Parts: sequence; C-alpha cells; structure tokens
Amino acid sequence: MKLKSKKLSAKISRRIAASLLVGGFFICAGSSAFAADANGNSKTVTSENYDGGRIMAGYSSDGNASNNNLDVSDVDAGNEHVNAGETDSATANTDNNKTVVRNVDNISFLHGGYAWNSNGSASHNVVDIWDSTIYHIHGGHTGSGVANYNTVNFYSGNVSALTGAGYAYSGEASFNTLNIYGGTLNGLTQGGYVMSDGKANGNKVNIYGGEIHGNIYGGYVGGSGEVSGNEINVYGGDLSDANIYAGYLGGNTDLYGSGNSLNFYAKDITAQNVGGFDRLSFYLPSNVSDGDTVLTLTDGAGTSLDRTKISLSTTGGSTLREGDSVILMQNNNGMNFDLDAINRENPNAIISHGISWDNYASFESISNGGGTTGLKVNVGAMTTDGLKRQTQLLGSGVLSAISQLDYGTARILEWLPPEEVELRNIKHTTPFEIFAGTGGSVINMNTGGGSKLKTKDGGQNIGVARVLENRHGLFIFAPITDYGADTYKSSLSDGTRGGGNSQYFTAGLIARQWNTGGTYYEASFRAGEMKTGFVSDNFKTAQGNTHISYKTHAPCYAGHIRIGWRGKVSPNNVMDIYGIYSQNHVGGIEAEITPNEKYTFESTDSKKIRLGARLTRDVGEYNRFYSGIALHHEFGGEVHGHYMGFDTRKMQLKGTSGMIELGWQRKPAQNSAVMVDTALVGWIGRQKGMAMHFKVKRDF
Repeated sequence: MKLKSKKLSAKISRRIAASLLVGGFFICAGSSAFAADANGNSKTVTSENYDGGRIMAGYSSDGNASNNNLDVSDVDAGNEHVNAGETDSATANTDNNKTVVRNVDNISFLHGGYAWNSNGSASHNVVDIWDSTIYHIHGGHTGSGVANYNTVNFYSGNVSALTGAGYAYSGEASFNTLNIYGGTLNGLTQGGYVMSDGKANGNKVNIYGGEIHGNIYGGYVGGSGEVSGNEINVYGGDLSDANIYAGYLGGNTDLYGSGNSLNFYAKDITAQNVGGFDRLSFYLPSNVSDGDTVLTLTDGAGTSLDRTKISLSTTGGSTLREGDSVILMQNNNGMNFDLDAINRENPNAIISHGISWDNYASFESISNGGGTTGLKVNVGAMTTDGLKRQTQLLGSGVLSAISQLDYGTARILEWLPPEEVELRNIKHTTPFEIFAGTGGSVINMNTGGGSKLKTKDGGQNIGVARVLENRHGLFIFAPITDYGADTYKSSLSDGTRGGGNSQYFTAGLIARQWNTGGTYYEASFRAGEMKTGFVSDNFKTAQGNTHISYKTHAPCYAGHIRIGWRGKVSPNNVMDIYGIYSQNHVGGIEAEITPNEKYTFESTDSKKIRLGARLTRDVGEYNRFYSGIALHHEFGGEVHGHYMGFDTRKMQLKGTSGMIELGWQRKPAQNSAVMVDTALVGWIGRQKGMAMHFKVKRDF
C-alpha cells in the first residue's frame, strides 16, 4: 500500500478531531487543569481497573508532562489515546516518558510523549508494544517543536496507519530509532516524520522481523527542509509488499548524496523496490551459502541505483569458499547500476570468514539477455596461506590451564610434612597431621612462533598426612586437594593481544619415603577438572578489530615422581639434590568463537624433567635461608587448534629453562606449626624474567 501525503494528512486531522470530541473521560495518574506540570507519575492499567476513556500517566492542560511511566495490559482501549505524558499547552514539553502496552486492542493514538499542539519538545520517549492493535504509533509527537531521540520497540501486534519513532507537524523529527521485531505494519513506516516543512535527519529503522506493507522511510518531510543521514538496517522480516526509501522530501524520494544508507544483514529478503540511498551496503550473514540471493526486488518498472554507492562486507564466520558466488540483488524487470563505480568503491573487496581467514572478492553483473538484472559477488582465493596468524592465540587458554597444573605440582612438592630430615629424633605423638598451604607467582614465558604468555597464579592445598616409621626410615602419605587459579595475558609480535583466566580443582594422593641414609623418593597423582577462558578486543576482520571470547572446561590430571638425597653437610647446612619427572594433562576442548567458528583443541600433555640442588642454612632458632639451582626441560606442552581442515600455529612450553632461587623461611617459634616461605626466582631460557613466590603453610 502506498500513501499520499495529502490523504494521510487529512485522515490524521479527522482522527485527531474525532478523538478530541470523544466524551472527554480520562484515566490519568496525575493531571492538571491549569499551568502546573504533570511530571514523574506512574500508572498501571489492566482490565480490572479500566472503565473506558483516554489512558494517561501524566496530563497537563497548560504545563509539562514529562518523566511519566504508563503500563497498560489486557484491555480494549475503545479507539482512545494511550499516552504516558500528554499536554495541551502550546509551549510545554513531554520528554522522557515511557509507555508499555501488552495485549491492548483498539488504540487510536499511542505515544510516549504527546504534545500535539506545542512548539515544545517531545523527545527521549520510549514505547514498547506487544500483541496490540493500533492506528497510529510514535514515541514522541509534537506540533511545531522537536521530536528527537525517541525509541519505539514493536515486538508484535498490528498497526493500520502510521508507525514511527518521532513525529512533528512542522519542526524537527531527528535521531529517532524504530525497532521492528515482529507483527504486521500497514501504511507508512518511518524513523522520523514531519508532515509539512522541517527536518528529519539521522533517524534509524531496524527491521529484525514482522511483515511490513507500504513504504518504509528513514526520514519523511512532506514539505521543504532536510532529510539526510538516515539509516535503514534489514536483518530479517517480510518486506515483499514494501518499498524502501532513504527519505521523502516534498514529494521527492530521489535523495541521493544526502548521506542516507540502507544496510542488509540477512539473505532471502524480498521487497518491491529500493531507492534514494546514498549508500547501499550488503553485510553477508554467517549462514550465506554458494548460490544464495540476498535481495530480490519485484517492481515492474525496474530498479535504478546508478548514483548509489554499493559496498560489501560480512557479519562473521561465512562458510563461503573459493569459487562460490552470491547474488547480492536482482530484479528480473531490469536493474541499473554502475559496475565500474562499484569496483572503484571496493578496490580490495574482501569476504571475511570471521577471524579465521579472508577471501578476495570481485563483482559481476547478471544479465538475462535483454539487459542487466542483478549484481553478484564471486569469491576468490584466500588472502593468507591457511588460518590467520592471530588464531594462534586461541590456544592461550589451554596453555594457561596446563601451566597452572604444573605450578600446583611445584607447590605440593614442598608442603608434605615433616620438613626435617633428622629422622632418629622424630617422635610422633599423633597418627595424622593436617596441613594447609597457599602460594603464588608471576611467570613470563616465550611460547613459540612470536607468542608470549604472562601468568599471575595462586593456589591452595589441604591434606591429611599419615606418618609411619618403618625399618628404612619414615613413610608419609596424604590425601590432598589442590586448587589453582590464574589470570593471564598473551600476545603476538604483530600486536595481537588477548587474555583471560584459568582455574582447576583436583584431588589425589602424595606419598614419600624418607630413608635413614638421607635418600628419599616420592610420587603423587591427582585428578579433577579445569576451566579456562579467552577474550580479546583486537582480533582483526575485514571490518576492523572485533571482540571475541570463549569459555570451556575439560578433565585434567597431574602427577610426579621424585628421587633425591637430603642430608647435613655441616652443623647448620642441609643439602638437597633431586630429580623430578612430572606430567600434566588437559583433555580436549571445543571453543565456539562465533556461531560458525568452532575450534577444537586436542588433549594436551606437559612432560617435564627437573634436575636441581638446594642448600638450606639455619640462622638462629626461627630463620632459615636457602639457595638453589635447577635445570628444567619440557618435552611436550604443545597446543594448537583445528578448524575447517586448517591448523592454527602452535603455542608451546617445549624447551629448556634454567632457574636460580633465593629464599627465606621463618617460623614464629621453634616448634611452631606455621611456616612462611618467600623466594625470588630468576629464569633464563624458555621461561624468562623474575618470579616472586610466597607461601604460607600450617600443620595442625
């Protein structure tokens, strides 16, 4: 249905007159018959308290009606007005009102703010609609003033005449937003509407669903004025009975060059025609496939876009591959556009497969033998050899998680009581020793391929040790729980950055045999679950930087074997020489980056050997200082993801690192069960930099 402005004006005028003559019965929370304002009122109307008449939250005959809230549900409005704020004043304002209607029938005029005869403002109002039948909707309605920054959210229902966000007889209706999610709209649909002379600039119409019959305008001015910078975004809906225009100015829909734009974010859209846009942009959705059509037009007179700039982009993880093609728009009755200008406008056209890869693209006209009928885009080769380098960082979360398990193993190595090796002097009066400890560190790692990982970790352990004397010395075993958590940052040499956090909880058993000659050996095993996540705001697509994230979890386990000798080398000095083999495991995960980009990571194992020595010196009764050196070699710890037959570059812990440590342990008293351990650790090799360790342990 196509409406003429004169007929529409006359119809609205008759409806207003009829509305003003109806009985004059108001349902209103706050009202004034004089110059007082009617501001800040709230009203809820249902079938239980509605007896008919006009419904308002705030009404003033000669003052402002702003900041009111109206909620109406399950009534028949009897062709009356429903307005949160309304004034009859020629100078007053109706701003910042909100109207919500649910299952309301026969509404004549629905507004957030209604200043029908005013040269004041009706701005910043909001209207939400569900399952209602309405003649006319606008968020803000003014006479010769301004109706700016209003929002209408239409979820479901039926409108017979006007649907818009901002309305003025003359004046300005700019920067309004109309969101259409469902329902049926008949007549005229617009973001900003001015009946006679004025401005309708910067309005938005966002179409997500529903049926629209008639003309859709970003901005509408019935007389002279300005209609520019308006935007229509199509994400879905049935537009087969609609014409889509940038704007209407004094009977002219030919508004090229005024900054108006039409954007399509979905495929399989059918409309009668489009026109009057300075820019027509196609954002290929993630579900577009080879041979699909984005926009089909049916106007028998054909479609003219010879002065419209046409651009191409993508919304996410497209499944298009080299050799595919997509019809961007088609009208079998004829189509006019400048193919050379489109190629100039898009000199490096790219179809982006989200964060994973890009393909080159080229444009081609479609002909039926009698002339041009459409425009299609052809998908060319990938711009990179395989996945983009930035996808390497997606493995950071897994690498952080398996590093956490390794830090946990390092913590529990030193916390199993007793610390003393003077076995012949040990006398145990209790069969069990409960112990607990906490600690943390900061580690920087070179993780290969120009990637780096920095972690800040902490963890806690609780165990119950059973100490038994045997013919070889002392045997200790303990059920133990281990919790660890970290925050991490990862980066690539090209500037790509990310980060996140990991945590795990495991439970298991640790056992140690102290021998009277100073030798010892121990082993542990623990299992549980880890959780990890990754987030970045500077992963690049063809549209620029984008936000990505994932959260996932997987089973994990860790264990170690240790063999060593510890004994006195002088009255106050104890030497500990040891070798440790440890293994940590994180199960395979799936990380959903976008709905169409799901990366899989195989299970990851870290296998490490550590050879070292530590010298501990007692200073007085309460203090103990130690220094040590160790050589670490990681055999595994490789993480890389798989997607669509391609592999990301790997991040890894594999390599050799050297460690030097200086530490201080203190007990508050000679026989105290509490021990504080502070150490400074320096790393060279795969792990680099300095780390601080702080541990507090208590035996109960």
